[in-house]
Amino acid sequence: MSLFTINLALATIWVILMGQYAPGQLVSQFILGFLLGYALIWMARPFLQQTRYFRATSREELPTTLAQIPVRVWRWIRFTLIFLRELIKANIDIVIGVLSPLEQQSPGILAVPLDLTTDTEITLLANMITLTPGTLSLDLSNDRKVLFVYFFKITDPEQDKQAIKDGFERMVREVLQ
Repeated sequence: MSLFTINLALATIWVILMGQYAPGQLVSQFILGFLLGYALIWMARPFLQQTRYFRATSREELPTTLAQIPVRVWRWIRFTLIFLRELIKANIDIVIGVLSPLEQQSPGILAVPLDLTTDTEITLLANMITLTPGTLSLDLSNDRKVLFVYFFKITDPEQDKQAIKDGFERMVREVLQ
C-alpha cells in the first residue's frame, strides 16, 4: 500500500470524525485531513518501511500509478460494502444461533490455510475474522501459513474454510496487492 493511499484513508477518517457533512464542509474537512495526514506521514517516514509516496518507482510510471487510483478507491469501497454485508449476515446468524437449542450448535476451531504473505495482509484478515460475530482469530502458525479460527457454528469444515478463503482472504488480496 502506498503512502498516498494511507493519506487518503487518514483524510477520510478525519472527515468522518469531524461529523460535518454539508457539501462545502466535506471538501474543506477532506483537504484539511489530507494536509494533516501528509504532515503525519512526513513525520513518521523514518519509522515506515515504505518510503515512496506513490507506488511509482520512476517519473515515467507516475501517470500509470495515478490512473490506477480510481480503481483502487473503488476496490476499497467495494471491500467495505462487502464486509458490512458479511457483518450484518453474521449478526443475524448469531441471533438465530443464540435463540436456537444447544443441540443445533457445533462450535469448533479450524485451521485455515493462508495464501497471504505480508504482516499487513494477515493482520487485516485476522481482524476482519475477529470483527465478524461468530468467528474469532486465535493464532497464527509459526510458518505463517495457517490461521486458527474459532467458529461459533461449524456446518461443514471444508466449506467454512473455503468461505474465508473465497471471501475475506480474496478481498484482502484484491485491496492490498
